[in-house]
Amino acid sequence: PARVVASADLVSKELGWQARHDVRAMITSAWAGWCRRHPEAAAGRG
Repeated sequence: PARVVASADLVSKELGWQARHDVRAMITSAWAGWCRRHPEAAAGRG
């Protein structure tokens, strides 16, 4: 994501809820999706 504005720490502390993915996984997934949609740019040809 371009900007992260929330933390799962409080909900984890108060309710015992755990996030499935961390920020690194979200960024990696977003980048992979972008590369699939823009293969020529992702390969440095755009």
